[in-house]
Amino acid sequence: MSEVVPFAVVRLLSGVPEYGVPPGALAVVLEVHYEPYEAYEVEVADEAGRTVFAGTVEPAQCVIVDELTSREVDGGDVSQCDCD
Repeated sequence: MSEVVPFAVVRLLSGVPEYGVPPGALAVVLEVHYEPYEAYEVEVADEAGRTVFAGTVEPAQCVIVDELTSREVDGGDVSQCDCD
């Protein structure tokens, strides 16, 4: 498994329902924190590039995405967010 570093893409396993971010949504790691415990500051954007969630998640809440499919990169629903 790859190490989570800034700008890595992760998949949120349980999403962040209170912000309309569904399970499986993709997020970009902005920062990795090690104190007082390991956590990742992430950002989820909608298809228009608007931030719909920026916050901290724990390692158990996400998995690193090693390779995106062409659908996810070339105009597919990358964020999978149901946001206005």
